[in-house]
Amino acid sequence: MTFFANKRQHIQWSIVIAIIIGITVALIIITSPFGMPSDASRQHADSDVNVAALTNNGKTAIVIDKQNEGYLWKINHKSKKHRLSSSKQVNQVEHVALAANGQVALLVNDKKLTRWNLKTNTTNPLLTMAEKINAIAISANGQYALMGLNDGSAEYISLNSGNVIQTFKDSEAITSVALSPDNQYAFTGSINGNANLWDIKTGKKSYSFSHQTPINKVVLSNKNRYALTHSNNSSTKIWDIKTGELLKELDIPPMIISSAKFSPNDELLAIGSKPQVLLLVKVKDNKIIKKWILPKKSFWKPTEIVIHDIVFTPQQKNLQTEDSSGYWRIWKY
Repeated sequence: MTFFANKRQHIQWSIVIAIIIGITVALIIITSPFGMPSDASRQHADSDVNVAALTNNGKTAIVIDKQNEGYLWKINHKSKKHRLSSSKQVNQVEHVALAANGQVALLVNDKKLTRWNLKTNTTNPLLTMAEKINAIAISANGQYALMGLNDGSAEYISLNSGNVIQTFKDSEAITSVALSPDNQYAFTGSINGNANLWDIKTGKKSYSFSHQTPINKVVLSNKNRYALTHSNNSSTKIWDIKTGELLKELDIPPMIISSAKFSPNDELLAIGSKPQVLLLVKVKDNKIIKKWILPKKSFWKPTEIVIHDIVFTPQQKNLQTEDSSGYWRIWKY
């Protein structure tokens, strides 16, 4: 009997050990930091981040967390310039846009648009719209903005006066907007599956790019060569801005794009998706040349990370990202 009791006990311990090993392996798989950046990441917020933006030169970042606390970071200095406590003057921020000069940010809450002077750390309510603001873009010089509204219109406004300069009309809610770096074009994507390219000076539509399902993301390249559209059935297309021709549908895995950016020379495209995948695509070849998977926060809190913004720093051949876990990261390529 003693022999059988010992054998039974041995089997029980073997099962316990196997379970422990299984849990350990699962922990490694779930929390493994596949594709961690080669350079050190840096924490920009103590809690999950609701919205974030980087300047195109990668020198400035703004993050606003779930508690509506905002922080301005000067990347090269590796420290916060100051805490943007004035974010408490704005209800929960849903969208943010940061000017290339790093001096002005726009905050959106429902129907309200607020300008944030980052030099003086003061906020100025600009407009309260009749419709919900679904998307926002700011010009490189920080003087103009494009708002995508729930009634199917997009308004191009002066941030100095608050006056509407152009109104671009579609039939259903606008879900994404973009401005070309030279302020020549406005780009809008709608829930009706249309993405429209507009001439800002004339207010006329240049081209309409179609998908079968609602548009989630629109992006313009830096040299006015390409327009990117992404719909909620994971179709991602690149169009010729000058001719309106469909150049290619990207050969990438099914995903929902949360952020995308062309390199300064328009040759590369960085894509951040849900859940937590970062891709680097060579546009001409329609080829993924690098793929990273962001780590989940922990086994006990396996929240999927959203990449809020991406910028290229080509001199160092790297990408910078801000994500929902509160981290700024560098990715070498």
